[in-house]
Amino acid sequence: ILAAYKALKEEYDVVLIEGGNKFNSFMSFDLDDASLANLMDSVILSVNLLENDTDICDLLLQSDVLKLRKGNYAGCILNRLSTIMVSRAKQEFLPYLKGAGIHCFGIIEKDTRLTAPTFREIMTMVGGKLLDEDESNYDLDVLVKNAIVGAMSAHSALSYLRTSGQHAVVITGGDRSDIVLT
Repeated sequence: ILAAYKALKEEYDVVLIEGGNKFNSFMSFDLDDASLANLMDSVILSVNLLENDTDICDLLLQSDVLKLRKGNYAGCILNRLSTIMVSRAKQEFLPYLKGAGIHCFGIIEKDTRLTAPTFREIMTMVGGKLLDEDESNYDLDVLVKNAIVGAMSAHSALSYLRTSGQHAVVITGGDRSDIVLT
């Protein structure tokens, strides 16, 4: 990893490396974000979800731990904020973070289009084919909001699909024609 990073660093002005799912992942092996950033002589820019008030506590803890681990922590980007949280972040959280010595480089508002594929995209990615030859009967560009694994009886699937099947993709084995027909 370090050799690949050094090769990239020689070729490019900026190299972005995604850290672990949690800032303390692999800390017991000294392979956490701060330790790796130190080895690479790099700056840490965290991208943090801000879905509720307690997420600020996680951000403060992260900042403190990264500083204790001697990570070169530059600041954060607040990601996937709802419209209401964007407003609160600007009014309440950004001044608070600034007072705590944490620089916020920006706010990214939640956009479902970035996290949910369309039916057409899923069909293309898996090499799928629409069983009905008349595509005009369907809106394949609607966002998929649910994924259902069809591993139940057709009767159970029917009741499940009635309650949670809108804008859902059903994943099932090719030998489950009963689920497909349901």
